Amino acid sequence: MYIGKATGKASLATIGRIVLTALLSPLFCILGLVGPIWAVVCLTVPVAVEAVISRFFAGPFLASLKSLPQQTPGAGEIFRFNLPLSIGGYFLSISAIVLAGFIARAPDPGRILPVYYLALGLANPMAFAANRIQTIVLVFPPQSNTDRRTLFFALAAGLVLGLLPLTFTLPGLIEFYYVRLQRLDLQDLHLVRLTAIMLVSFPVSVAIRAQSEGLAAGQKKPMAVLTGHAFFLATTVAAGYGLLKAGVPGHLIGPVGLTLGSLASSAAMRIFLSRAKARPLPVAPTTTSVGQIR
Repeated sequence: MYIGKATGKASLATIGRIVLTALLSPLFCILGLVGPIWAVVCLTVPVAVEAVISRFFAGPFLASLKSLPQQTPGAGEIFRFNLPLSIGGYFLSISAIVLAGFIARAPDPGRILPVYYLALGLANPMAFAANRIQTIVLVFPPQSNTDRRTLFFALAAGLVLGLLPLTFTLPGLIEFYYVRLQRLDLQDLHLVRLTAIMLVSFPVSVAIRAQSEGLAAGQKKPMAVLTGHAFFLATTVAAGYGLLKAGVPGHLIGPVGLTLGSLASSAAMRIFLSRAKARPLPVAPTTTSVGQIR
């Protein structure tokens, strides 16, 4: 649907998942279906519904695809392309666990961890939305080396997404969401507000990273993405350790670590891609070979 520029239909399925999740959450609480297992069920059911609806919406686009067997990649090629991306995704996931470990070793973890995760719970969906920038890069690839349209779009979209969770820190709404709904202690509101402000940079950095991932995927260089994600993990570990030793409060370790990790990941991917372009070709620069370069 994204390749077919049917973003409205694609977003409709996602919005439906969010609405269904919001409706099921209080229903599960009323029925007494609480705890981590039921929370997973509450999250999984809307995702399954979204998958079915998305497949239905994508039907006409799949039916209109032309059969080009001579250009169809084999299963092995698809696997080799996806493997580095999957490993890189694991690096991103484990980075969040590592950061939580550093926060747990900062002062007053029993109080700070809930503050951090409640603020992150609003920033994470925004970061996920920012991650879709990579699809935009694939649909609207750069037309030249100086084409920065998708980068500027990523910066603007990331900033808007980063600011949206701050609406929950407004007077009245912050008490309703964090205290009445999430049961945060009233005296910790100033901590969650500061954490939310620090997390503004998180979706921005994710949007920049996603734009770099889109460039790498468009050039079919999954190793560039893997390299970037490895730098993400290394940077978050180094930042978490350094911030912990410097005595930075736990609720600030996460936002700083996540932001630095994404920026380092993007920088690593861009360096990888620039060096890959500059690498000499293993064939003589004949007219035929130059004409085949993409």
